[in-house]
Amino acid sequence: MPRILCFLFLVLMIGQLSAQEQKDTIEIKKYLTSHYYLYQGKQLKTSSLYKLTLNSPAAHEEMIKARRDSSIEGYMLAAILGCLGWAAAKNTPQETTDALVYTVGGMSIISLTLSFSEKKHKKKAVHLHNHDIHSMQQ
Repeated sequence: MPRILCFLFLVLMIGQLSAQEQKDTIEIKKYLTSHYYLYQGKQLKTSSLYKLTLNSPAAHEEMIKARRDSSIEGYMLAAILGCLGWAAAKNTPQETTDALVYTVGGMSIISLTLSFSEKKHKKKAVHLHNHDIHSMQQ
């Protein structure tokens, strides 16, 4: 009888530890080509993810990098749209249009690179945050 009680006690404690672990960690879910982040069952925006990493210096540093890349990417996309809008509004000579196509193409490649970098930094921040949470619980 005491063995059964000890076993049940251990099972309940393990259940409590796993519930606590799931409550504090951030989950990464992948859907097609994008990732989204869940905390306590709710999907996080980048700003919420940023706030959650404030307690973990390494994770917070990665989120700063991710936000930087996201901001630069936004400016690049705005510049691309501006160039395309300007070209559509004007009747420009062929040489100008060719240069504009090359410029927009280069800016698009830079923007894609920044997008991949942002995803990488977010994932790394989540992994660092979860590692810090696990090390605090032990």
